[in-house]
Amino acid sequence: MVSFTLDPVHRACAGQRRPVLKRLGVQLVDYVWTRKLDGRVRVWFNDYPKKPTWREGGGIAEGVGTSGANIKYAKLTTSGRADYVAINPEQGSIAAWLNGCANPDINLDTPDPSKNEKMCYNSGQMSEYEKIEGAAESFCRNLSDDKRGPVFSDFYKEAKKPVLGNYHFIVAFEVFEGCKWTFSHDECMRYFKVPMDSCNCSKRGDKQGGTVKNNCIYARIDPNYGI
Repeated sequence: MVSFTLDPVHRACAGQRRPVLKRLGVQLVDYVWTRKLDGRVRVWFNDYPKKPTWREGGGIAEGVGTSGANIKYAKLTTSGRADYVAINPEQGSIAAWLNGCANPDINLDTPDPSKNEKMCYNSGQMSEYEKIEGAAESFCRNLSDDKRGPVFSDFYKEAKKPVLGNYHFIVAFEVFEGCKWTFSHDECMRYFKVPMDSCNCSKRGDKQGGTVKNNCIYARIDPNYGI
């Protein structure tokens, strides 16, 4: 584990300076700070075993995530892409851009059920509750075996689920790009239960399906006439 101790790299960053830290394998730290008064930027390179040193400004990177004019320090990663630090010249604030291509899980959003938005079809083929529930259960069981899991990102799956009777279900589940979702059968079912339990509520049967969507997830269950 890397531990931080009071050494010159920390003492150099006293007062009102606002650092961005980068841990090094030698258990030392590089950082960037800016002075709020005038936006002046300095980069501290802890070049062990060489002498640590300040460098004014830093390298300029162009065109990713912010204006190139605001980028004051950039570093190529092993993937050939760049991480960088951008400075707001008006406020002196710092934003660190960590290129997610070097680490697929970095900065990925996760589903927020409080943002669920339901849409009911309210037309078309009707289904008994047990059949629409069975179609969702079957889909979620199959999802647990999908080789792209158990952590899904930028994912879409759609399946046709036939039932006894002259109709079938189209069931779909999507995890948006920029998000990740770890499979849970119960959570999978909870998404489908939103249109199942919150649409066509006059009685338990006669379900016509619908969709639910939040910041990361889209789920659809739709009964259709025909086999």
